[in-house]
Amino acid sequence: MAMQTQWYYFRVTNTRRNQTYKFNLVNLIKPDSLYNQGMKPLIYSKKNAEQKSIGWHRCGTDIRY
Repeated sequence: MAMQTQWYYFRVTNTRRNQTYKFNLVNLIKPDSLYNQGMKPLIYSKKNAEQKSIGWHRCGTDIRY
């Protein structure tokens, strides 16, 4: 079984606590994705890593592909 990775990298600054943010990634051409089966994207917060020792983790709601 071949493992496939889909990378997208971007930075978000000046976020506010208890605020919902929506990201639309466009022009991804693939017939299906593990996101449709419940997988969540990995995220990293420099602040959480420094203050709470939380590194990369899966997060997100209402993920559609």
